[in-house]
Amino acid sequence: MFQNLTDITETLQTQINQLSSAGGGEILIPPGTYSFRPIALKSNICLHLSAGARLVASPRKEDYFPIGYNHNEMREVYSAIYALGARKYHPQRRRDD
Repeated sequence: MFQNLTDITETLQTQINQLSSAGGGEILIPPGTYSFRPIALKSNICLHLSAGARLVASPRKEDYFPIGYNHNEMREVYSAIYALGARKYHPQRRRDD
């Protein structure tokens, strides 16, 4: 499903959307280096990174859009992985690998 050294944004976001629509689930990112543009986590999604998995966010500012404001400095906030309005999301590294 995920191919090393490729942009996995569309594949990952599609999988997140499908699992969320089905009530939630777990996504396992296998070892490798993967580039991605911003993704939206949704409720009841557990995103696991296997040992040796590395996600590299796009360095291009134009790939991002503001997701809110930092209340202390009132500047736009950008994020590579965000979960606006989501509940029970769990990005984590697997400990059993």
